[in-house]
Amino acid sequence: MSQKFYAHSLENQPPEKWQPLEEHLRNVSDLAADYARSFGGDQWARLAGLWHDLGKYSKAFQAKLLIENGFEAQIENNPGRVVHSEAGGHLAIQKKWSGADRVLSWLIMGHHGGL
Repeated sequence: MSQKFYAHSLENQPPEKWQPLEEHLRNVSDLAADYARSFGGDQWARLAGLWHDLGKYSKAFQAKLLIENGFEAQIENNPGRVVHSEAGGHLAIQKKWSGADRVLSWLIMGHHGGL
């Protein structure tokens, strides 16, 4: 049985009703590409959308969603704040795309910081 990963929870609803992470990433990716198409940035925006929440695939983030909604999570310590935007930003930096990697990283890592 494969593990389910969720992007968001719904108050007073079981995990089966929550938004799957893969669906969320694809939706954000499509929306970002649509917004950026008018200035030719759709491919970069699509990538930013796909990578913006990669950190939500972590056990700590998934446990946080479960615990916050009253479900048990198989984790030794209850997680506090889980930073989920760093994973995609670090992945962008590893690509070494002649400066574009840095811009993409800043966009991804700052998506909850007002960028």
